[in-house]
Order: sequence, then C-alpha cells, then structure tokens
Amino acid sequence: MVLSSHLLNNGVTLVGTVRRDKRFLPHDFQKGTKMSKGNAMFAFTKTTTICAYKSNTKKHVVVLSTMHHSADRGTTNKPEIVESYNSIKGGVDFMNQMCHKFTTKRKTNRWPMLLFYNMLDLASIASIICWRKTFPEDTLSKKDMRAQFNIAISRELVQAQLDRRSELTSLSLYLRTVINTAVSVYYVTEGRQGENLHTQKKWGRCHLCPRKKDTKTVQRCSSCNNFVCKGHVKKQVLCDKC
Repeated sequence: MVLSSHLLNNGVTLVGTVRRDKRFLPHDFQKGTKMSKGNAMFAFTKTTTICAYKSNTKKHVVVLSTMHHSADRGTTNKPEIVESYNSIKGGVDFMNQMCHKFTTKRKTNRWPMLLFYNMLDLASIASIICWRKTFPEDTLSKKDMRAQFNIAISRELVQAQLDRRSELTSLSLYLRTVINTAVSVYYVTEGRQGENLHTQKKWGRCHLCPRKKDTKTVQRCSSCNNFVCKGHVKKQVLCDKC
C-alpha cells in the first residue's frame, strides 16, 4: 500500500498481485473460504481498489490497483482488474525469463547485494532494448548477440578503473598483468613486452637473496620483473589521488 501510494503521488498507476498474508488485507481476502468459483470480492479506498477473485475451486488471487475504481466485469465475465492484469503480466514473466537466462546474481546472504544484482539485470535488459531501437543494423542488435552485448557493457563499465589501476606503480607486475590481460593488453616495460598470464610463473626464488637461503616469494619487481622477497622491497607511500 505504501509503494502504490508513493507511485500514485508521482503520477504512476499500479496493477499487480498481492500475497494473501499481507496484514492490510481483510480476513476474508486472506482466507477466501467464503468464495466459490467465479466469485469476486472488492475493497475500496480513495485511491486504491483491492479485488479477490477465485478462478478455480482450490485457490484465489488478490489483485491491487490504483487505476481501477469499480467492480465492473469485462468481456470474459472476470473483473476488469483481473483482465487488465492478465493482459500485461506476460511482459513481466518474459522479463523475468530474460533475467534468468543471463543473470549477474551470485549466492549471497546480504539482501543489498541481491537488490544490486537485480538492478544490474534490469539495467542490462533496458540497455539492449534501447540499443536495438537506436542502432537496429548493428551486430550487437541481433537476437543471438545478447551475451556479447553484456560482455561489451561490462568492459565499458570497468575500463576506466582498469586503466587507472594498471598504471599504479605500487601494484605488483603480476597484478597489472592480470588487469591488462582482462582487456587483452599486455604490460610493456622498458620496451619489452610482459609475459603472458598463462605462461608467467606464479612464484619463484628471490634473486637478491643467497641461494642457500632459498627464499620463495610471489612478489615481482615492477621494474625488472624478477622475484623479490619482503626483505629487499622498497616501500612507497602514495596518496589517494595517485
């Protein structure tokens, strides 16, 4: 009810189903025991209409609307609210199907992250629809190119951040190589192309320590690309802008 009132105050009407366990619903709307097949009950406020309709003998559906304000029935002898909902619910189901096919959702116990994943999915669908309308002849506008379109969007969103971090000298060469490999670019230093991520060793012996010490490390020098231990690393202090 709060959401429908907020949307209506902003000039947006709403038609949708409501779970039967909501507290603002009357008791008869929640149980539906007094209803037979084809029967409907209505409840009205100044701005909202609630309809409980029983389409079969086992269960009933509750529909809330800020667009309808009467108990009239349509051409199929169903309430106009129910007919209106049936005519538009296919779009919602199709959108959910598109979200499920290419989703960004991951297992999480944090509800803000779940909301963020859902926002990304909806934004992805909205963006490809706008792209197809604006550039119908583009390769990414084809029906089977949605996966490639999502990849292109993700690269565009992270490109600026990757470029910024790949130039930080405080990061190890290995990490910068990972970043540059993600955008199909290899790190180049002193005119020599960096090693490919798949062929580069993950760890090695510090080239400054005596061999008998045999110090293993995963850090590399950002200048010569040789392995170096913590004892031979010069720390660098940088501000947030650098």
